[in-house]
Amino acid sequence: MGIKFGVDLSDGKYSDLLIEGSKKIISTGIGKVGEGVLDKTFKLNPTMTKTDKAIHETVVGGTTTVVSKSVEKVIDKKTKKN
Repeated sequence: MGIKFGVDLSDGKYSDLLIEGSKKIISTGIGKVGEGVLDKTFKLNPTMTKTDKAIHETVVGGTTTVVSKSVEKVIDKKTKKN
């Protein structure tokens, strides 16, 4: 299931919009995966202290941010956009 649509890529403005939209979707997806990892970890380890949770959130959250930025850089490189 999903939404299918066509875009005329002959107009540069539309291709830029498509690229930016793709980056946003991918970044959001990576962020959701990170949130899922945190939820699962906290459920599996109910005795984690607030400090443990804060450290874990920082590590997982930071990692997902780095991955998102890396993906965006790859997309920019592949589409010759800086």
